[in-house]
Amino acid sequence: MPNLNFHLSLATLIPDFIYQFLSNDLIDQNIFTCFELEDVRDAVSKLKIEELKNINKFLMIENTSLENEQNEDFMEKLDNSLMEIDNEYYHRYTPGELRFIFEEIINNIDIIYDAFKNETGLNLTLNIGFKFKDNLEANMIIEFMNKYETFEHLENAFILPIENYFVSDNIIARVYFSYIQENFSKYENIFNQIFDIINLKHNKNDSLQN
Repeated sequence: MPNLNFHLSLATLIPDFIYQFLSNDLIDQNIFTCFELEDVRDAVSKLKIEELKNINKFLMIENTSLENEQNEDFMEKLDNSLMEIDNEYYHRYTPGELRFIFEEIINNIDIIYDAFKNETGLNLTLNIGFKFKDNLEANMIIEFMNKYETFEHLENAFILPIENYFVSDNIIARVYFSYIQENFSKYENIFNQIFDIINLKHNKNDSLQN
């Protein structure tokens, strides 16, 4: 399991990291997917909690108190319209949108983590699919779990070192990138280029603050 030549001091900085990484010039800006957000939508849509109103609204969740008959009619029309939309296109996001979504998730992680696990029986794991500009595909996986659990061993993955894995008192997180073994050297080269740039920006910001 190779580590990346960059590290985060806090897991709570994951949203900013996602934005910085995906905004890099070596990455195709037209294709960012995260299909698991549909499961997040289904899980939190059942919770009428004020803290979740922003993510509910963004994920197009309607929490108004419609009459049952009106609501069923609305959902039927919505389902029919969504059938006409390409499934992958419907789940595409920008780096800024993903940063916002993950900020909302981490700010409300205890609520959303429990809701997601109750809905799916699984830990909250979100897979961001993307492409490099040479058409090489990759996935950034953000995994959340209870602090008493242990992360599984990974094969064919670049691990992002994080000094403090806690995103709340009870939940920890990790970030890793999956890759195809036969293209390991290509992935390694591109990741090194990207993180060299990110490190330079961080070092410049640190020097300006001092």
